[in-house]
Amino acid sequence: MLRTVRNCASFRLGEHVFHTWDVAGAFDRTARVAPDATELLIDLQRGIVGLASQFIPRETRPAEEKTLLIKTTAPVRTYELVLGEGAELRSGELDGRSDGELAIPAEALLRLFAGRLKPGSPSADVEPSAGMTMDELRRAFPGY
Repeated sequence: MLRTVRNCASFRLGEHVFHTWDVAGAFDRTARVAPDATELLIDLQRGIVGLASQFIPRETRPAEEKTLLIKTTAPVRTYELVLGEGAELRSGELDGRSDGELAIPAEALLRLFAGRLKPGSPSADVEPSAGMTMDELRRAFPGY
């Protein structure tokens, strides 16, 4: 029950945060997700990515499963993103096998998963070391 309440609250918070960013971003190309919201939302992304994976168009998925090690700043976190038939974001004990690495601010990762990390926006110039490109990641997370 608590998990369901937490998931509902995180969806509602995310909706508020990203729609607020949508308005700010329409007038300011340098707009970012608020740091306090990033701090709250970043640890809830595992469920969001899993749910979003149900809506990833088949033609935008990698031909073969790929794993990307993601290291964020502000706050510091480490994840493994597995893309293939779906998407899974792992944290905690990671298996250490990856096809590449992505270093990215946490708020930019949130915008990526929400389909709001467009070329030319803040932190959009980061690029994985190997395995995938930002264009492939953007196609995998087209937004909502």
